[in-house]
Amino acid sequence: MYQHARAFFLTIARQTLARIESKPMRQNIPIDSDLVVGVEQGDKFAEDQIYRKYSDRLYFLALSELHSHEDAEDVRSETFIRVIQAVRQGKLRKPESLGSFVVGIALNVIRELRRQRFGIE
Repeated sequence: MYQHARAFFLTIARQTLARIESKPMRQNIPIDSDLVVGVEQGDKFAEDQIYRKYSDRLYFLALSELHSHEDAEDVRSETFIRVIQAVRQGKLRKPESLGSFVVGIALNVIRELRRQRFGIE
């Protein structure tokens, strides 16, 4: 049963993510390196744009791994907080790789949540 439920959630998450990624990019969203520079300079608009750009992707990644809407929301929020803190501290060496950086932090948050709740990774 667990495998069927997991397969179902993964299918839904992949389909939704594919729909999101297939939408045309809005012309007014700056590229990642510009957003990183903005956050480093304290620009709240840049923080908001990072959240808008990666929010759905983080949510569906967490949902596919944890199968809980509440946990997915928690992961999304915690990831965003950590991303902004890390960027402000200059921990992102390649601003153009912001997407990979965000996903890496999200995966770490998911692992931590699993350890706290279930004692597993």
